[in-house]
Amino acid sequence: MINDEIMIKSINDLLSMEKLNIPIYQRPYEWSKKNILELLSDINDAIEKQKQYGSNFRYRIGTIILHENYENKEYKLDIVDGQQRIISLLLLNKYLDKNFESDLLKTEFNNKITIYNISENYKYIEEYFIFRENLKQNFIKAFTNLLEVVVIKVEDISEAFQLFDSQNSKGKSLEPLDLLKAYHLREMKDETEITKKVIINKWESKAQAIKDLFNIYLFPIYNWSRGKKSKKFTKDDIFVYKGINKDSNYSYAKRAKKAGECFQITESFTSGKSFFEMIYYYIYLIDEIKVKLNENYSYITNILNEYKNIYAIKYVKDLFLCAILFYYDRFNNLNEDVVRKLFVWSLMLRIDLEVVQYDSINKYAIGEYSWKYSNQIPIFEKIKYARTDDEIANIEVKVFHKNNQKLGIWQKLYDDLKKIIR
Repeated sequence: MINDEIMIKSINDLLSMEKLNIPIYQRPYEWSKKNILELLSDINDAIEKQKQYGSNFRYRIGTIILHENYENKEYKLDIVDGQQRIISLLLLNKYLDKNFESDLLKTEFNNKITIYNISENYKYIEEYFIFRENLKQNFIKAFTNLLEVVVIKVEDISEAFQLFDSQNSKGKSLEPLDLLKAYHLREMKDETEITKKVIINKWESKAQAIKDLFNIYLFPIYNWSRGKKSKKFTKDDIFVYKGINKDSNYSYAKRAKKAGECFQITESFTSGKSFFEMIYYYIYLIDEIKVKLNENYSYITNILNEYKNIYAIKYVKDLFLCAILFYYDRFNNLNEDVVRKLFVWSLMLRIDLEVVQYDSINKYAIGEYSWKYSNQIPIFEKIKYARTDDEIANIEVKVFHKNNQKLGIWQKLYDDLKKIIR
């Protein structure tokens, strides 16, 4: 951090910094009214403490990390960490001082979540002071003589994000997908700002689908195909999806670059724009598979629909879709024998166990031994290393209920699985 600058600034000085900018890779502004109330309460408490301890008392409300961005010969101070708090303080200060000016007030927000929360939070601030007119002057003074932040200006964007990671790892855990989004946008040095904005807008419009893609499909398949149990996708796992730097001269990197948009779930891709292309490729591929299953294997979709309102079948249904996605990704077909066997293999776990939890799925997916399981097959490893689809089609899947207990609502499912496997 030799060339970096660390300062302590009042909130007014922070908000008045020239060229302060919210970069496009930042997540939407998501603070709620509850967050605003907590901020107002903290400031009010700080005002009371200053009365108690004297005018030299200062209340520090966090650390702000700024990146000195010189891209396209235009200097900007990009907010890397602290965006949520800064926007909230900006709203509060603008309400308290109608003449207050800041470069941030020129920001044009396009995200619907951001626009909604800014509007709602500003209204809430107005409502808060309706019956607290006597507090306004104290709050105005607090922005100059009480509230302060540590501001770290960093020239190297990589270092800025390392600081960001370090800062947040001690508090609320980071959203790993936000970190990945920011990382790959930074790798798109040759792309225009318009291209980046299009990518951001698409990302925000499919936020839930992207989250599901990683948590339900990509990350579990990545782990299971390596014989490892999966877990929740966190910031500690983002290295898996950082891809290969386009300037790398490694042999595997050259092969990945030649492959272009020919993605494989367990293989690397080129960092930057390819990351976003990979995400949408798999979102659409999952939809395509579901349509094909519905059109060609109606007996499977009928069975799943029959139990769709029973949460106890969710895990095994997701397991089946993961297996089918991984198989289709590798062989580009829906071989009837494969579809039948992957379906029966997945759903038999629901027959084998009274209670199916994610730990059960983990053990089953990697073929870990349990006397309760009718099948001990590391399906994902077998798919990963299979050279032909026949290797998967010829896997022996058993339909056999080991326990003597009655199956209850699952009896019909058991009977249906026996018919499917023939």
